[in-house]
Parts: sequence; C-alpha cells; structure tokens
Amino acid sequence: ADEYEAVARQMNPGKFDADAWVHAAKNAGMRYIVAPAKHHDGFCMFDTAHTDYNIVKFTPFRRDPIKELAEACARHDMKLGIYYSIPDWHHPEFPTRYSNSGLGFHGRPNPKADVAKYADYQIAQIRELLTNYGPIANIWFDGWSTPYNGPWREELELPELYDHIRSLQPECLISYKWNITGTEDFYAPEYHWPAGDDEQMAKV
Repeated sequence: ADEYEAVARQMNPGKFDADAWVHAAKNAGMRYIVAPAKHHDGFCMFDTAHTDYNIVKFTPFRRDPIKELAEACARHDMKLGIYYSIPDWHHPEFPTRYSNSGLGFHGRPNPKADVAKYADYQIAQIRELLTNYGPIANIWFDGWSTPYNGPWREELELPELYDHIRSLQPECLISYKWNITGTEDFYAPEYHWPAGDDEQMAKV
C-alpha cells in the first residue's frame, strides 16, 4: 500500500477534457458513459468526504473528474453511469476474506477489520455519488467473493445498498456480473457464463 500510495500522489492528468471524452463517445454512437468512481485499489476518482484517498485531496490534480464528466454529459445529452468496486484493497475495514474470488489480497491487511464499518462507508459513498452528480443512469458494481451468492453479500449489506440506491434514484439501473442478490436489473458476466446460473440469467 505504501508503494501504491506514493504513485497515486503523483497522479496528475492535467489534459483531461470531459467535453472531449463525451464528444468522442457521441461520435462513436454511444448513448452512455460508465466512469470509474473507485476500483479495487480503493483510490477514489471523485471528491468524497469519507476518505482523503481520492484524486481531489491526495493528488496535485485537485479536480473531480466525475463531476466534470457529469456536467459534460448534462451539456451534451449523454447518460452517465458509475463503476464502483465492492472490494477495497486499501480500506482498513475491508476483510481480506472477501477480496476478489476469496484470494485474500489486501494492500494493508487488518485482521480486526470490521465489515459493518466498511458497509457503512460503502453506502455513504454511493449516497454521495447519487446526490452530488445529478441523474445517474447505472451503478455498475464489480468484484466478488466465492461462492457468488455466499454470506459476504449480507455482511457487506448489498440488499440494503440496492434499496438505498432505488430510494435515492429509482430510475438508476443496478448491474453486477451475475446473480448476487437476484434483484439486479441486468448482469454483465466477465470471462465466462457462470455455471449453475443459466436459469436465473435467462430471466434477465
């Protein structure tokens, strides 16, 4: 984590132009953009009040690219979606046992991690994204543990998270890679079609 943070502190994409990105997408025929708010590394690409480990507070860039994209999308009639990783290899309260596919990876593992605190953090960040950036067309969740529908989804309060999303923005679609709670609006499998989920996937 220390080595990764040192690199993150140097991040300065000064030529980032949200309008240029949206124009390129529109010219390619796209009708929506999905922007990464947080990947597995835990680094946040938006101005969140819940960690300083974000592009606005932690880097010389000092700008919020998600905000700039949201404003550009509003100007050019483009829908904005948000990518958000459930696993977080940086947050001290994310349990290593729920790292991707149960591999147990974490940049700074904490044997006393409190999963309930992490679930609160996650809901708080999703609330920010759904209240500070205008209409969000889709929340595209990533990362999982195995089995896909194991106890981690309850410990990480994913059903409650989904309910919170729908209470804040009822028209926001929820996507995961496959059948995590059974209430996703659509799935986007990666690498392979999940074994045993054929019937559930066929309903979507």
